[in-house]
Amino acid sequence: MSYTEPSPSTEPETDRLSKLWDIFIPILIAAIPAGSFTLLRQVTAGLDKPDAEAPTWVIVTMATLILFGVISMAVVVLKRAETRIQQLTIDTAGKPPLWRRLALTVSIVSVLLFDIFSNLASAFSGAEFLLVASVPCFILYIACIRVAFAGL
Repeated sequence: MSYTEPSPSTEPETDRLSKLWDIFIPILIAAIPAGSFTLLRQVTAGLDKPDAEAPTWVIVTMATLILFGVISMAVVVLKRAETRIQQLTIDTAGKPPLWRRLALTVSIVSVLLFDIFSNLASAFSGAEFLLVASVPCFILYIACIRVAFAGL
């Protein structure tokens, strides 16, 4: 894969944040399983009673949605990480400082945590508190990207 320099008419060089790839796509990937879980809850109303037993298709569907959300986010994040590492290497003449590499690593981990927390929060009753934990993860993700490319 080759990295192409952005044209001067695109985002400014000091802002390496892509609204599409860094903001909208992670939120969309987290929202699709969340919306699916909401619909699934409507279909399976009444299964929350103590002696109710969930059909196998419900369990399989929930597991599939969680895996879809996490794997989709992982693919997008790893693809973006590859592009960012190439950008950072080019911008620092092949020698990115440790703190910039750590910032990129923390951004990857935090966006994956955002996705995991938001998927689990929408999948299980009583896990809504994880949605609260996902917000700081997303903010940390954005902040780490900004820090990694600060001054370049």
